[in-house]
Amino acid sequence: MGGVLQGLQYLHCQRKVVHRDIKPGNILMKLNGEPKITDFGISAELGGTQGLLDSFKGTMCYMSPERIQNLDYNFSADIWSLGLTVLECGVGKYPYDQLDGGPLGLMMQITQDDPPIPPSADFPPAFCDFIQL
Repeated sequence: MGGVLQGLQYLHCQRKVVHRDIKPGNILMKLNGEPKITDFGISAELGGTQGLLDSFKGTMCYMSPERIQNLDYNFSADIWSLGLTVLECGVGKYPYDQLDGGPLGLMMQITQDDPPIPPSADFPPAFCDFIQL
């Protein structure tokens, strides 16, 4: 995921762009193992690092709590989405229970529950620390 972090750093720091739809399906792997961030269809530019956006676009199950609550958000929304993506790839399943309550129940889980964490017995401390940032 180092390559994805480098890509997000470039987007956020150099281009002042929030991707707004980081998820497993939007991170492709080249044959050499290098990841590429794709699908910039709903990305948006911020005026500066302290800028905020307030639109509700993207894949809801990877949205940060502030995006689901339709609050102002910034680059950190992409980092939240990346954390869910990395956790899903590591654990092998989406970290929230999507069976109870449908979309509204999922929105409530994301906005009201503690953020998901990997089982520490199954993963190295560095992975767990990264997810909990």
